Amino acid sequence: IAVIVGALVFAASLDGMLDSPARYGAPWDLQVQAGEGFETARTLITDGDRVDAATLAGAGELNISVNGSLPDQVSAIGVESLKGSIEPVVLEGRAPAGPNEVLGGSALLDRLDLEVGDVLELSGPGGEQTMTVVGRAIVPIVGSSLTDDGIVVALDAFRSLGGEDLVASIDAETVILTKLTDHTDVEGFR
Repeated sequence: IAVIVGALVFAASLDGMLDSPARYGAPWDLQVQAGEGFETARTLITDGDRVDAATLAGAGELNISVNGSLPDQVSAIGVESLKGSIEPVVLEGRAPAGPNEVLGGSALLDRLDLEVGDVLELSGPGGEQTMTVVGRAIVPIVGSSLTDDGIVVALDAFRSLGGEDLVASIDAETVILTKLTDHTDVEGFR
């Protein structure tokens, strides 16, 4: 009986996750990879009536330093809204509203003993920037990021700090996160 009940609970949980992608940090319907034809895809996505929202997201790494500590290299996602709004899933606090604000994954914030309102230093090959932690979030899965161990910043800050330069070019990834007006039309839209 325990095995049957366990299987039913597992199946119900899996169905819930598949029906609610925001529960695992993916509040969009489709990721469009950069590559040949990317600019054409970007135009079709942002101009199309079938698209409710679109966000450009870049994946890489940046260095974090807290109170003068040695830098800790972490997964970083830079985001920029193209149409409508697709924000990361925020568990505490709020989404970044400015270029000097950062969201952190739970494991990262716990490891660095950071809380909402704390200040940290982000750095990369392009320089350094002081940021304020404005929220704890499920970090979007873009590139090789982990949902609880990374950061989300504005795409301009990510690029100016050199977030794509700290990883091998094969690991630096840019995608368009796309939310459709009809969530059941993913295959047709693709």
